[in-house]
Amino acid sequence: MGNKSLPHQKPVNRLSELNKSKETDPFGDANERVRIMLDATPLACRLWNKDFRIFDCNEETVRLFGLKSKNDYMERHFEFSPEYQPDGKPSREKTIEILKQAFKKGRMVFEWMHQTADGTPIPSEITLVRVKYYNEDIIAGYTRDLRESEAMIHEIQNESENFITTAFWYESLLDALPFAVTVQDADKNFTFFNSSAEETFGKSRQDMLGKQCSILGLNICNTENCAISCANRDLHQTYFVHDNKSYQADVKILKDLNGETSGYIEVIKDNTNLENMIRRQAELEAKLEMEEMARIKAKAEAENQAKSVFLANMSHEIRTPMNSIIGFSELVIEEVMSTKAKEYLGRITENATGLLQIINDILDISKIESGNMELENVIFDLHDLIINCRNSIYPKSVEKGIEMFFYAEASTRKKLYGDPTRLRQVLLNLLSNAVKFTDTGSISLNTLIETSSDTTVDLRFEVRDSGIGMTPEQISKAFKPFAQADVSTTRKYGGPGLG
Repeated sequence: MGNKSLPHQKPVNRLSELNKSKETDPFGDANERVRIMLDATPLACRLWNKDFRIFDCNEETVRLFGLKSKNDYMERHFEFSPEYQPDGKPSREKTIEILKQAFKKGRMVFEWMHQTADGTPIPSEITLVRVKYYNEDIIAGYTRDLRESEAMIHEIQNESENFITTAFWYESLLDALPFAVTVQDADKNFTFFNSSAEETFGKSRQDMLGKQCSILGLNICNTENCAISCANRDLHQTYFVHDNKSYQADVKILKDLNGETSGYIEVIKDNTNLENMIRRQAELEAKLEMEEMARIKAKAEAENQAKSVFLANMSHEIRTPMNSIIGFSELVIEEVMSTKAKEYLGRITENATGLLQIINDILDISKIESGNMELENVIFDLHDLIINCRNSIYPKSVEKGIEMFFYAEASTRKKLYGDPTRLRQVLLNLLSNAVKFTDTGSISLNTLIETSSDTTVDLRFEVRDSGIGMTPEQISKAFKPFAQADVSTTRKYGGPGLG
């Protein structure tokens, strides 16, 4: 800033005079410290007295204007402001006016145009502060060079313009997409609504900006399937129906520089035609698959039927010669006196009987498959049937040293009406297996009454043994056709697994 001093006036350096009289100045050391602090300040500082004359400055003032010494500045300070300020007022007049206001108000901050000796402008911000100096009011002025700040502001403005241009380019790009694109802020208010979204929802961009997304009234609004709700659960897709059309919404969370959620962007695609095409394709494939499966099933059933009919028709031809072999073997045993011959014939009879049992099982299966299995309905004695079962397995259990326990409730002594042959077949299968897979211990058959009336009775048959048992996995296979617990079972224990 300038002041009203004339070029031939020489400023008075009061601080220098004080330094010469340190011996009589009790505050000399303090003044020295003040001088050091002023010189170390990164702002240019000058001191004005009540006559509006500069009587001191700091080293930063010398550096700012490219001078050699403080005296150089104080002698020529009027040269470092242009004749007129940007508002058109003369610099010297405006300096006196502002200094008067500073003495009155105590503090002022304003902008000022300085210049170098060669006329280069130095835009500045000046702070004037009224302070006491030896019981007198003086003004301390601090100047901040605004050239770097203005350059930064200019750069920011350029960046802002570039950002606006880029944002406009991105907005134009999103507006040209054939998908509905919407952007919402963290409060679910629309901040962008492209042309496809206008067409999809029948809403104008002007009407939607700043409005809550729920204004669209979609069937997923305010539910857990809402796109924003899905995004907050780290799910990136959701689906909804609008105007009888199916849509897929892909959503992503937008983050600010601090990683906080600042909004959401959704890309919405019409899947109606795609879904119809997929549905028609699936229906066609399902129809073809059903037709193929029906064809395969019919073929398999026909083949099974033919096999079952064949086996059922062969039952007489197979059973008759086997029964003949067994019968004649038994007759020969009665006639032959040789012990060795009897043993051989006994083995023949035993094996033929076993083979006949297997054949009977196979034929029974074929009868079940062909629908020719018929259950008898005859009167029989349950206790006689149980005793018969016991007698059938007794020899094998004695041979293995296994104890047998048979129990039937007393009320089961009544005559029953049913199929004793099939019941005996089931019980013998269970008992034979119990003997087969038990080497020590015992087996038991318990017959219990579950429910009964005057005309019907429900019986429960329990076969227990102390044999090798079954794992849960083996139990799950127990009622599958021709399944055995272990392939090694047949090799070790024998039997076809038809029971």
